[in-house]
Amino acid sequence: MKFLKILGIIGLLLFCSCSDDDEYAKTMLWKIEGNGLEQASYLFGTLHLTCDATLKKKVERAIEASEILMLELHPDEIWPPEEDYEYVEVEPSLPDGKTLHDYLTDEQYRTIRTYLIQLGDVDIDDYQTTHPIYLSLYRVPPELNCPLLDSFERALTDYAFDSNLEYGGLETLQFQAELLAERPVELHIKYLLKEARSGKPASNDWMRLIQIHYKNENLNGIKRIALSDKYTKTWRDNPRILDARNLNWIPKIDSLVQKKPAFFGVGAAHLVGDNGLIRLLEAKGYTLTPVF
Repeated sequence: MKFLKILGIIGLLLFCSCSDDDEYAKTMLWKIEGNGLEQASYLFGTLHLTCDATLKKKVERAIEASEILMLELHPDEIWPPEEDYEYVEVEPSLPDGKTLHDYLTDEQYRTIRTYLIQLGDVDIDDYQTTHPIYLSLYRVPPELNCPLLDSFERALTDYAFDSNLEYGGLETLQFQAELLAERPVELHIKYLLKEARSGKPASNDWMRLIQIHYKNENLNGIKRIALSDKYTKTWRDNPRILDARNLNWIPKIDSLVQKKPAFFGVGAAHLVGDNGLIRLLEAKGYTLTPVF
């Protein structure tokens, strides 16, 4: 479950890396061709947290036409082989050895503690030195109201494993945790306090809408939510979490597709915007074609 929380919040933060000018075909699957490629590769927008991660036939066919599955994180980091399992601490920590009590009054601490216990049975007494953004991760499952929380990363990995595909990752879990730790502590204290006092997670509405748009393969709908201050203004303050990650991935994607046909499964918000993967790959000379 921990990987879903870390990967999920990274995905939520990325719902703001967009441009107002682009319009996209209604699909989450794009074929990568041109630029000297002998075989096509594929780019697929995922949801890290969902109630239904059923893969469509077109996605299965694209995986079968590929030789390697690449996710944001290597599947072995998400689900370590049991015989090789070693716990890796990924909770982003507060700076300079501080604790939550250094940022909160006693009344504020009690308010947030009561809220998180009621919402997700999480006691912040157990997370004294943890960055408050990590506490935000526990809001996600109640908002989705899933009988069973799932992810497309799980579905893609299972299908690739059954198809005997190689797999890998574009970055590491530790890297993602370090990005989270860069977030302003005071911002998330303020964010949690506002939610705790209202008794309602701020992302309830837009998480519901994102699920609807994703099911309809509506990238434009996801983009509109991403650009709305009503939904995502709180998160837009760290460019390393946004466009920089896409830019970091482009050389890796470029190098890999020149060697073998690959299937890339990354959060859907990575696809859109001037610095989204679709436009960045086109700028490298590739042709991106929607797959319906």
